[in-house]
Amino acid sequence: MIGWLVRLVLIVAGIVAAWFVPRDSINFNVIQIGVVLVAVLLIAIGSLGIPRIAALLREWMGHKNGNGTHPSAH
Repeated sequence: MIGWLVRLVLIVAGIVAAWFVPRDSINFNVIQIGVVLVAVLLIAIGSLGIPRIAALLREWMGHKNGNGTHPSAH
């Protein structure tokens, strides 16, 4: 199962890397791994950052917290 996931990620990374480097280039695999690392990094940052951004947007929009007071009143 994990092998399928890795294979799918590498296929997508290969497609993206092929936009910039020919597939028969000597360093294609290095570029492909670089694309994978950048994608994993962006996904990790996005998954960690989305809840924080949502909380900031809720606070900015003026939503009240659970006890009926405005968040900036603390």
